[in-house]
Amino acid sequence: MKKFFPIVAFIAVALISLTMAGFAYFATEEAARIKFEATADEALNRIDSRIDLHLSMLRSTHALFEARNGEISRSEFKAFFDALGINDNFAGLRGIGFLRLVRAGDEA
Repeated sequence: MKKFFPIVAFIAVALISLTMAGFAYFATEEAARIKFEATADEALNRIDSRIDLHLSMLRSTHALFEARNGEISRSEFKAFFDALGINDNFAGLRGIGFLRLVRAGDEA
């Protein structure tokens, strides 16, 4: 019995070590998965918020044109967008503008 004790002790310690290493590996993998999901959810929420913000800007522009029956001057349009604070409130927006529809025969 004394002859096998070192071998049995080695095997027991090795099995315990392997078991602990396995638990540590799976815990690390789970933590990485949870962190990735949280980061992905945060990115998705930021994208959703930005899209909602830009859609609200489009809706407000539509409302401006509806309220004025489609008749709006360039200076009114500029004043409207200056009041919205495009540079401060709409990060990433590259530009906005409007073109007046010119029907055939109305050309200058």
